Amino acid sequence: MHERPPGLPSAVNPSHQVATSGGSRIKRDAATQVDTTGGDPQPGIAKRVRFIDTARIHPPPQGPQRVAFEVDTPTGRKVVHIDPTGYVARPLDLVTDPWVPDEGSRYIRKFLTYSNDEGSWFPIHRVPAVGSWAVVDENPAVMHRVHRGRPLLVWIVGIAQDIYLCSPRGNALPMLHVTFEFLRDLDRAHASSIHDEAASQPLERTARFTVKSPGSEDEGPPTHDAVYDARRRFVCRSEMKDISPGRILPGDIILVECTVVRTEDGTNVRTVSFVLNSLHWLVEKPRPVRVETQRVVEFPDVISLE
Repeated sequence: MHERPPGLPSAVNPSHQVATSGGSRIKRDAATQVDTTGGDPQPGIAKRVRFIDTARIHPPPQGPQRVAFEVDTPTGRKVVHIDPTGYVARPLDLVTDPWVPDEGSRYIRKFLTYSNDEGSWFPIHRVPAVGSWAVVDENPAVMHRVHRGRPLLVWIVGIAQDIYLCSPRGNALPMLHVTFEFLRDLDRAHASSIHDEAASQPLERTARFTVKSPGSEDEGPPTHDAVYDARRRFVCRSEMKDISPGRILPGDIILVECTVVRTEDGTNVRTVSFVLNSLHWLVEKPRPVRVETQRVVEFPDVISLE
């Protein structure tokens, strides 16, 4: 007897009978999977029939899984059930690409939740609401947002979109341009708030945000080469490996550390800029598989002027 594989459901009812075109009956035995026509099987007539469970091979599509988590409420611990079909991301939600692993998300949140009031580093949503401005170099028209007498350093975690280095004409410093997308609407809102509180014109809302390294000594020391590999850990700069900005590709998760600089012209018009202080590579997007190519052979002949 041909036994059915364990766990495979019967394709038909064992007593099910089907009429043939010749008027005879075929009794289908689900256990042996043998068709017998008219009673005893005849040579050349008995055959084994394989039934395929299409439901197991091609399972029906399932809807999005519901998300549930516990929260504290005034009346005790409750469970919040979210229907993803109609869900819209909230300002505090971390919105990443599907490839970002849980380990990467946890690493990102460590920067978003970092807190040390004694230091100068603040995730952008934790920047103190009340702050002061001070001249850092010698130009009174250029002022920096400061905290405890030192330039305040703002952290923004985002998705890299475009990173390039340019060298302006003359003796100006090379400038590193970093364009990225915010991971949270909350951070975008705080960037606008910090800007608009000190600028004459409100910040234009766009899908992407760009910061640049200092273009002059008034804005700060050169930082076009302050790019670091922080994929495993984030420590002081001297203990992190500096890298070429070209290693960071669109889609990678980055940490942008910047100062807030206010410039006032002769007409009392104030502009506010987020000036790049350093760039950190946090999470690397999966790269395409490298294909080995055949090396070009050495030129075998000699061509000379004579």
